[in-house]
Amino acid sequence: STINPLVEHSFSSSNEVDIKDIIINDNKATIIDREHLLTILVNNENISFFDDNNILLNTYFNDGIVYIKDERYDDFSFNLERQNKVIILNCRQKGVTMKWYIDKDKIMLLGSNGNLYNTIHYPEKWGFEGKERFGSSRGYIWSRTIPMIKDTLIFGKGPDTFAIYFPQYDLVGKLKNFGNATILVDKPHNYYLQLAFNTGVLSLIAMLSLFGIYIISSIRLYIKNTSVDYSAQIGKIILAAICGYLAAAFFNDSNVSVAPVFWVLLGTGFSINHGLRNKTKQLF
Repeated sequence: STINPLVEHSFSSSNEVDIKDIIINDNKATIIDREHLLTILVNNENISFFDDNNILLNTYFNDGIVYIKDERYDDFSFNLERQNKVIILNCRQKGVTMKWYIDKDKIMLLGSNGNLYNTIHYPEKWGFEGKERFGSSRGYIWSRTIPMIKDTLIFGKGPDTFAIYFPQYDLVGKLKNFGNATILVDKPHNYYLQLAFNTGVLSLIAMLSLFGIYIISSIRLYIKNTSVDYSAQIGKIILAAICGYLAAAFFNDSNVSVAPVFWVLLGTGFSINHGLRNKTKQLF
């Protein structure tokens, strides 16, 4: 059967995601989940649904929502609205929300920044296969960010340009890991990847060297220094704070509300270490 009503509805949320892939071809879109295929066919603004065997599926309405009369597709629900001359088909499948734009005999999926796609693209990725939802989908972001680093070995792309270069067109990846293709990924959620992308891998190496020098020299100094000197105690606390920040940086970006405190503490830590070394030399 076909549907062509103009109604609105808000869907409830879910944490489950079954979407595996999507295929779009002019007036036809096929949603592939873990068990079945669902094909959406558009013909003169009339919408039809077909199963794995290309058999037409019947639909019914309940409180303005369109459902499919087949238990295999119980997780799917739809509603439609019109914007100017375009019909919008809102599709919900468990934790996934898709917004399809239908213009005459063409169906397009809405992505970030209002972009519409009639073709699915797949970006280069590395690592986290099957674990892309690790760390609130950080695994997904990192797996798409790492291949981008090969272009920033010497010079980075510049601060706050990550959103421009990230493959925002990765609709299937966003649906599988965020449940929504319109999500705009604007940060890598990893300070080290952020640094490598923004200012280059060389700057990352330089920064890691700075952190390494401070941590190693501090450990050596405080292992030998067993005094209860006030400066030494402050130095140990700063060392712990710096290590904690750098550990958390694996899952967070540098931001203006925290970074100044970190750099002040790091500079203070270097200063205290220098003073303690001079004091130790004077004692001998």
